Amino acid sequence: MSVSARLTAVVIGAGLLAVAATGCASSTPSPAPTVTKTVTVATPAPVATIKPGDPDMSAAAVCGQFSALFSIETNATAAARAGTITRAVEAAELSSIVPGMKEAASSDSGVQSAQQKLAAALSASSTSAPGLPYDPSSTEYRAAQQQLVSACRAAGSQISEYVNVGG
Repeated sequence: MSVSARLTAVVIGAGLLAVAATGCASSTPSPAPTVTKTVTVATPAPVATIKPGDPDMSAAAVCGQFSALFSIETNATAAARAGTITRAVEAAELSSIVPGMKEAASSDSGVQSAQQKLAAALSASSTSAPGLPYDPSSTEYRAAQQQLVSACRAAGSQISEYVNVGG
């Protein structure tokens, strides 16, 4: 390669280097894009708190109460039929649960309505045996009891009975 060709290559290379250096030095960086995001935080609704001494009127609590009351009822009537308790003891057991069944109050309107129908059926029930406060086998009472069971299920709760007769 001749001297003039080498000189031309050096001049071209130096020119390109100068252009590259100038291009980098003269360009100013673009500012970074600004992103603005608005965040809305929902304020949760206040949660009702139960204070000591306040009754729990939730469907779960009231339906649980009826589970206990119906368990007492079923055990008493089954034990009386089996002859393991007297009619007087059965009557005392049934009498002890009537106030709880009549006075239960629920914050769930469906459960409350069904409970009121049950209370009315208790009041209207004529007894099948002397001394009993109501007839647990009457059609009206059983229908009202089933409405309460259905209302509890609709409210996401269950009514269950614990039966232990004869041993």
